[in-house]
Amino acid sequence: MFNKDIFVKILNQLMSDNKISKQELSNIVGVSRQAISKVANGINLPTMDNLVIIANYFAISLDYLAGRNDDPQHEYYLQKAEEELLKDAPEGFEDHYKCYKARFDNKTDLQMIIKYRELKKEWNEEGIIKSIQRYNDVRKQLHRQQQINDFLENPIDQLLAPKKPAFLNQYADPEILGKVAYKMAKEYQTKKDSQSD
Repeated sequence: MFNKDIFVKILNQLMSDNKISKQELSNIVGVSRQAISKVANGINLPTMDNLVIIANYFAISLDYLAGRNDDPQHEYYLQKAEEELLKDAPEGFEDHYKCYKARFDNKTDLQMIIKYRELKKEWNEEGIIKSIQRYNDVRKQLHRQQQINDFLENPIDQLLAPKKPAFLNQYADPEILGKVAYKMAKEYQTKKDSQSD
């Protein structure tokens, strides 16, 4: 039997976990945003066809989405979603996907599938260039964040080192400088307290 309350809870959780808005879900299902809003709020029930579309999109079993089973069978349906993604893929798309997946120990996750579904729609020379640019931008941000985190672990030694972290020359970020000043003052006070003991 269909459990509307459990369905509403699961649907909203899936949308939240995967950062899918009601507008995005309405585009996926092919209905208005208002229709999805009524379904997500438990006012209306989705049609069977729409239930199937939602279950396939989020790579879960229909029984789980309908509240009839506690096991979403996520691994099985992720595998199916991946097969569907790579079926009739344009040239170079599958290689790109497998290279990306290899960076995550060849594990498939729903976010990866969602990202590549969108990329498949725009897969052409221009789309590839945009994809590479987005990847490089994200990689630069993560690298800078890692440098900042390493620096904040031990700012005094790094400031006194002959070769200072490159990001200090590139960015005059007041937030970072404030954290550094606070940490240095705290370390100085700790050393001062330990010497007086």
